[in-house]
Amino acid sequence: MIAMWDGNQWFPMDSGFTGTVRSLAFYNGELYAGGSFRFAGTTVVNGLAKWNGTVWQPVSTGADKTILKLLVVGSDLMIAGNFYNIGGNPIEYIARYDGTSFYDLNIGSQLWGLGAYELAWYHNKLYASVLYDDLYYLNGNTWVSVGLQQESGKMLILNDTLFVGSQTRMYKVTDNSLDTLSMVNADYFDTFNPLNLRDELFSVDEYSGIFKGSE
Repeated sequence: MIAMWDGNQWFPMDSGFTGTVRSLAFYNGELYAGGSFRFAGTTVVNGLAKWNGTVWQPVSTGADKTILKLLVVGSDLMIAGNFYNIGGNPIEYIARYDGTSFYDLNIGSQLWGLGAYELAWYHNKLYASVLYDDLYYLNGNTWVSVGLQQESGKMLILNDTLFVGSQTRMYKVTDNSLDTLSMVNADYFDTFNPLNLRDELFSVDEYSGIFKGSE
């Protein structure tokens, strides 16, 4: 279920979805939702839907598997997940949608991973966290490893720096040092983590200037 806040109270947006909503994005004046659902109410949407102000509508034929991230970049909507087909097109993991058609960014044919978990637009480059693989950025038509050498997770852009969570470490990437990453040791977060859950810092957030890493 997705609810809408009008400043005073929450309102349901139609009858909801039959699965989990993983990501939301406001694109071309409409709210888009991506996830692991098949239906919005009684309408088949296959993991990708848009809100027209009254009901959720399908976006083409949707995707054959889960959509994990929606990201607006300029006039396009970037869509990431572990899908092999989206909008009736044989596109793996990441697609660019221009409001009408879907385009392949060729990540599935170049990488070993099992899907794209997260996207970020940083210094005019598209970055992707790849499941069971690494952190990559798109250079022309080629995906280039940043050199994390382990599975990466959520990303956050703060003070002109890209932060990414991974197993036991938080990394920061700057445009001038794409190959040399500065590590922020997970031990630093013990003060803010009384349960000492430091195995996977896949989520990165900022709260009052303090970073939080969580599973």
